[in-house]
Amino acid sequence: MESVAAVKDAPAGSRFNELETRNHRAAIRRVLPSDDGAGAREAGADDYVLEVMEKRAGPLSVRDAKTGLGMLEDLARRRGERSFCELSAAEQDEVLRQLQLIPHPTVQRFFKRLVALTLEGFLCDPQRGGNRDQVGWSSLGIEGARVPGACVGEDPCPHE
Repeated sequence: MESVAAVKDAPAGSRFNELETRNHRAAIRRVLPSDDGAGAREAGADDYVLEVMEKRAGPLSVRDAKTGLGMLEDLARRRGERSFCELSAAEQDEVLRQLQLIPHPTVQRFFKRLVALTLEGFLCDPQRGGNRDQVGWSSLGIEGARVPGACVGEDPCPHE
């Protein structure tokens, strides 16, 4: 893994540097892990959340995310000299539990938004950028769901 010291700021225009992005992705994947089946990774929920935060979130949400990600990194560093994204899954889970218990309102907003956006990315209409291949719906037993506009040019629509 790339050392934390080697992490540089992301390209101009990006709201998050590489370490923040890697930590954000790791946290998303622990909110909805792939342990017992499809998780955030398989459904593309991590890509969805990062896209929302990079391009659609307002400045206050970005500020909250940067504060929350900073606290996440700080808690991880207290466990040793590793970043959150470099910790084992069990260690990441423990850091997320610690983060969830911090009563600071900004950290609480970050944590709630992290969970909400992860679930949204897992279950949303695939046309919105998450729920890749309808993985989230399939995990709930919803097979062949009709996605509005998905059958354009297909007669008959296989989803009807």
